[in-house]
Amino acid sequence: IILTSELPVAARTAPLTRAARAGQYRDLQLLQLAKNCPQLTSLDIGWCERVSDQGIAGLVEGCTKLTELNLSYCEAVTSKGVVEIARRCPAIHSLDLTGLARIEDDSVEEVLKSMLNLSWLSLSLCELLSKQTLHIIMDWGEGLTTLEILGCSFAKKDVSRFKQRLLGRTDVVDESDDADGLVWLDSGVGARLKNDTQHANVYIYIYAYTYIYVCMHVHMHTHTHT
Repeated sequence: IILTSELPVAARTAPLTRAARAGQYRDLQLLQLAKNCPQLTSLDIGWCERVSDQGIAGLVEGCTKLTELNLSYCEAVTSKGVVEIARRCPAIHSLDLTGLARIEDDSVEEVLKSMLNLSWLSLSLCELLSKQTLHIIMDWGEGLTTLEILGCSFAKKDVSRFKQRLLGRTDVVDESDDADGLVWLDSGVGARLKNDTQHANVYIYIYAYTYIYVCMHVHMHTHTHT
């Protein structure tokens, strides 16, 4: 991963294909990427709260070769921005939409219909998604191998039926897999955090949650035996 401090300079010295700058990009930087880095294939802009649909639209107009995109916690991005990505970057195979609380079912449908190579998708903490999204995934998500829906507002019974329907086709990760939540460390989330630093900033909260949980149980166990 190339950590860019001055995008135009980096673009002039070598073709930029991978970029990560968690929490630091704004719309202006995305427009610079679109202008100077048309060969970009992998981009991590997780936690960039000032990135908007306008910046996303400018980005994907110039960076149409993206195959990996992390938009986790870009809270200003709405369905409009996600639809633009789907239509202009159909080659994406890994898409992280964790924490995009303003996206709706129609954007998920556009993603699955347009990105025919999509194999990994996170919709965790996308609170506006309804039961319709589960039906959309069943109809259009045949290529998905891993789907994360941690912290969504789906009814437990609907998720249970959904997972049964996708059994053997898609590995669906949600908090119901383990009452203690420790399964999150054994899922693709934990493996990716160990092997891909590009996603580390997105899932660090999972490790923090687990650390607190373990500490509480150790304290209770010690208190019981003293």
